[in-house]
Amino acid sequence: MLTYNLDERNEDPLYVYLYKCIKKDIEDGIVHPHDRLPSKRTLARNLGVALITVESAYAQLMAEGYLYAEPRRGYFACDILSQPQPQNARRDFSDFATGKNTPSTAPEKDRKGRDPQEGNSSSQRDFTLYNLEKPELYNVKSRIRFNLASLETSPDSFPFSTWAKTLRDTLSLEPRSDLVSAQDCQGTKRLREAIAWHIRSVRGLEADPDCIVVGAGAQVLYNLIIQLLERPEAVALENPGYGRLASIYEANGIRIFPIPLDAKGISSEGLRACGADLAHITPSHQFPTGIVMPPSRRYELLAWATEKPGRYIIEDDYDCEFRLAGKPIPSLSGIDRSERVIYTNTFSQTLGSAFRIAYMVLPAHLARVYRERMGFYSCTVPAIDQMALARFIEQGDLDRHINRTKTRCKAVRNALIEALRLTPAGPYLSFENIDSGLHFLMEVHTQSQASPEENRPQNNSASCTLLENAMVESLLKQDVAARSLSSYRIGADEAPDSSRCRLVISYAGLSKRDARAAAEAISRALVSFLS
Repeated sequence: MLTYNLDERNEDPLYVYLYKCIKKDIEDGIVHPHDRLPSKRTLARNLGVALITVESAYAQLMAEGYLYAEPRRGYFACDILSQPQPQNARRDFSDFATGKNTPSTAPEKDRKGRDPQEGNSSSQRDFTLYNLEKPELYNVKSRIRFNLASLETSPDSFPFSTWAKTLRDTLSLEPRSDLVSAQDCQGTKRLREAIAWHIRSVRGLEADPDCIVVGAGAQVLYNLIIQLLERPEAVALENPGYGRLASIYEANGIRIFPIPLDAKGISSEGLRACGADLAHITPSHQFPTGIVMPPSRRYELLAWATEKPGRYIIEDDYDCEFRLAGKPIPSLSGIDRSERVIYTNTFSQTLGSAFRIAYMVLPAHLARVYRERMGFYSCTVPAIDQMALARFIEQGDLDRHINRTKTRCKAVRNALIEALRLTPAGPYLSFENIDSGLHFLMEVHTQSQASPEENRPQNNSASCTLLENAMVESLLKQDVAARSLSSYRIGADEAPDSSRCRLVISYAGLSKRDARAAAEAISRALVSFLS
């Protein structure tokens, strides 16, 4: 029986403390892989807490991949691999601040001069953003009433009045010399300190402000990383994934290896097979599938990164603030002990795509190399914008904005899914990963069935891709823009489950009052495919 002293929880809510205790027992091996845990009612009775406390703790552990459930059998511990710890491993914040225990130089890079024609044949494919026969379908015009293809939040959700006040206060209260003087190559110290506080409170990630680099959007940072790592020969990308990444790396002369995903995300076997020494991944919310990488797979990837000098993982923490159920999933960088993970994130999703401020957290040794080799660069974000954002974070306005946006988007998502289920197309639709961010996957079952989960149709993968494209065209005729999952595939290789017809539904810009009308329009567009 699991027994914990609840008096030691300090300020943590009960369910958070219970979640942390069970998680630690699994990580420390006290609870062994596949051990059965007490039922929710039994554990609640034993600890003297409400049933909802145990339910919330178990739900978070399942979301993060520490527990799995079997019908009528109960909850079991997942098999969590232990990450090998190098001798110089440390995560003490004081070490970051003092520079202790950090290597004097970056790990030696591996240079074998591989033949650029060797490796995964997919790297020789034509990598375009959409890889569709008709990519112009996604050049959505303003005439579209329901834009479910755009990842942008509604302009109405931006806190215009609060931001305007922040700008006025910045201009009137901040020292003028700070607003017009040349800034540090990594960004203003004040913004970097505010970002460090923000990701500590939101992601539980301890970051030294001296290891943070600010840039005008994620694409700027990716190009800086490429230079910092001395233009690696190849990079492994998730497939399906964000196609623009392939364009960025190819524009820098770097070979692309799209690695197919399984149920846990990108695999270490796929990374080893392709031979790349750099991987760019979204472990906490894979885009566009919404897969959350479990701890076992994360440790596998970290082990891959330590197998060879010069290997790194770029963790793109896209959409992390908008997990709509439970606590945010911990970052990969938060469990890295070998300084092989480069953490990146942007404010473009939280504040709008026009808000071009992003940041990365470099391992300590790379931060020092950045200053030595690339310190001549000027920060690409204006000082006024940096100071205003720092004030916005310090005063709690960013957290309040995120919470309001989450509440609004959760209501929109619930209304849209509920309305879709009530349409004539409803019995033929199922939804995946609805809590991971501001979009979800909608599978369209093209054979008549009352319960699609029990009897999935087996379609030819090529015909399913054509069918998805036809559905997208039909949706456009109903003033609905959406994207097919296949349109996010990089290269021509088929995904393992490409026989399933799925659409990516982004509801970030939809209003709750339009949810029913949007669902009815989707149903009208799809009904001809369901007979």
